[in-house]
Amino acid sequence: MPPPSPLYISAAVLTSTLFLGFTVLWQEARLQTGVLLSFLFYFFVYTLMVLFPTLCQPTDPHVFSRPSSQAYPAQWRDYVVSSINAVLQLVGGVCCLLEWKDFQPVGDGWVGVGTPTLEDKPFTSVQYAGCLLIGYLTWDLGWIIWHYEKTPDVAMVLHHVLFLLVAHYNAKGWYFSKCYAWMAFAEMSTVFLNNRWCLLTLGRKDDPVTFCNSLCFAGSFLLFRIVLATWGLYDVWMNVEHWRSGGQGVHCIVVGLHLVHAMNLVWAKKVVANVQKAMRKTEGTGGKKD
Repeated sequence: MPPPSPLYISAAVLTSTLFLGFTVLWQEARLQTGVLLSFLFYFFVYTLMVLFPTLCQPTDPHVFSRPSSQAYPAQWRDYVVSSINAVLQLVGGVCCLLEWKDFQPVGDGWVGVGTPTLEDKPFTSVQYAGCLLIGYLTWDLGWIIWHYEKTPDVAMVLHHVLFLLVAHYNAKGWYFSKCYAWMAFAEMSTVFLNNRWCLLTLGRKDDPVTFCNSLCFAGSFLLFRIVLATWGLYDVWMNVEHWRSGGQGVHCIVVGLHLVHAMNLVWAKKVVANVQKAMRKTEGTGGKKD
């Protein structure tokens, strides 16, 4: 595969530099350090896989050269990094859930601005997980632009930019810390989605493992991105008195939570349809064998 053009390489480096610079200029010192360390961590993991091609990567040299495959090694590495971030976010979500009882006063779980100043407040799991998320999104946005010529994805570029802006805004004022738990649990489906891509790339479309993985993806998507998220939005409105007095940015975050949920509901319809299609195919195959 030919290397990316200098235009996309320059754009990727510039984008990552701008967001890292924005972090340094806008966030407090502890968040600056956390985000920069997170970015370097994902850069290190990716570089390690480049230096050691057999690390978490296919050993068969023909996997990416098959005529039916449009995947390439750098893409595989990016999916691995994505899965690592998803697992770390799940851990952060569990830790955040365990800290719910410690949000005193209760309003600190929604709008954390106040006295003492944020610089004097102890870090919670939300801040650590948030640093990991911002660092990952900054890294991955650079990767997407770097490889944009090979796999153009304007929707993912917009997704990362918007999520970076929202994450920075929330981190600046420690807004909606309580919501981080149920939002982080949604990453469970990301793990299975990435696994599915890897299995299909390996040519295991009809493998029972792929079928089970697809069921796990659908189940985790519906459980965490639909059922749990619906409860999360209910909790947001049950605690409206804690964030109603926030600025327009806080209200925009609430609107954004509803828009993301609406988008997931649309995707859920497709997920259910794909599961039904796979089940019918399995039943049909079983009937022929009998």
